[in-house]
Amino acid sequence: MAWVIVLEKDDMFFRQIEEALNGIDPNLEIMRFLEVREFLTWLTQLEKKDSETLAKVPAPPLKGVVTEIEGWGFKDVNLIQKVKPLLIKLGFAVQEDDLCILLTGHDHPKLEMKRYEHRFVSNFVFKPFDKLLLKQSLETALTGRVPVKKHHINN
Repeated sequence: MAWVIVLEKDDMFFRQIEEALNGIDPNLEIMRFLEVREFLTWLTQLEKKDSETLAKVPAPPLKGVVTEIEGWGFKDVNLIQKVKPLLIKLGFAVQEDDLCILLTGHDHPKLEMKRYEHRFVSNFVFKPFDKLLLKQSLETALTGRVPVKKHHINN
């Protein structure tokens, strides 16, 4: 059974992400972190091979990370970029293409989207979410492709 990490402190947005993920694959497990610090502590414990932390980790494969940008508290995404290789090193995925990183955040005048246009970022979804756009973005990010049957338009 596959799983996804979600970093989202707002319950309403988390429920929307959870609903979209369940619509894509009802068997997908979701590991939620409210704060980035909590997530980074968890990663540190995994690196130290903490048995209690390892026991709570779902079975591979990890499909990806959905994270809000506001919680990271910095101006670029270098730290988020380091998460992907670390998760591969820990054995949660075989290669980088197997893991998606989907960013979420509020649109505001000071938001510079260029900061988040990196090869390792699958997509950026604005809050408040459009439910269909969120589901499609997640599905494309998790599978690496757009399912033709679901998005084909007929006249």
